[in-house]
Amino acid sequence: MNKIASLPVWSGVLVILLSAMSVPAQADFGPKPNDRQCVTVTMDGRPLPDSRFVAAILCQRLKPARQPWNMAAEVPGLELALPPGDAAGTWSYASYRWGGKGRNGHVEFNGFVNGLPNRFRVAVCLPSGEQVFITNEAESHPLLNRFHVNLSADGTATLVRDQTGRWLADGLVGLARQGMLRALAITLVIEWLVVILVLLALNKRQLMVRMAATCLGVNLVTLPALWVACLIGYWMLGLWVGSVVLVLLEGFVFLLEGAAYAVVGRLGWKWGLAVAFMANVFSFLLGLIIHQGATL
Repeated sequence: MNKIASLPVWSGVLVILLSAMSVPAQADFGPKPNDRQCVTVTMDGRPLPDSRFVAAILCQRLKPARQPWNMAAEVPGLELALPPGDAAGTWSYASYRWGGKGRNGHVEFNGFVNGLPNRFRVAVCLPSGEQVFITNEAESHPLLNRFHVNLSADGTATLVRDQTGRWLADGLVGLARQGMLRALAITLVIEWLVVILVLLALNKRQLMVRMAATCLGVNLVTLPALWVACLIGYWMLGLWVGSVVLVLLEGFVFLLEGAAYAVVGRLGWKWGLAVAFMANVFSFLLGLIIHQGATL
């Protein structure tokens, strides 16, 4: 491969080195936990005897909170039912602004202050009884926000997280935790390799530098915009609706990059769109596979 053909590869190496040096500056672009936590409550596997109830998310803290924040519901008699504390702190209300007023077996919480706790319990109180049910501990997940609480007649309660879509959620969070600049570096290397292979196959080596510059320019615009939009989308809408938003945005990016390769890169519409499609599919799937399971 001549010097012109090797230029995109060396440029990709340079971007990777620069991104690795700037990882500490990417904290604000890391994965944001979904702000809405949805809980389904049953009694011995059957619908609750009460159409309305109150619930709370609990966490351990050094200084206990005697009541939830702002508009959140307060569970009567909670202080008497709290489990004993340990070195991690005492159990009390987590810091969230809204939620806790359950209806027909469903309750939601949102507006978490300083993020969702890594580990938490759920407290449930039914109007038909004076007992407060306290569940076991469960781990939160940035994108898996649905849980099931089953109350038992013996006074115990079990909290389980819905694992539907775990493979996708883990991959997305693992990818996000690498940081935007590193994702940009990986995307550029993959797209440059696709560009090189296509140009070599079409015997259009004279377009190497133009296509490499076009790839760099268009990704410097599309990837940060896509990154920020997806962080907001997943945080506000959850895994599945956020993924629909991602697919729609990826379609727009594909068309924009394809047009850039076709016109600015002078590759023509057929191969410009083909390069954009292959590059986006390969970069997304590779990133998802590499970082799948790296969230918790």
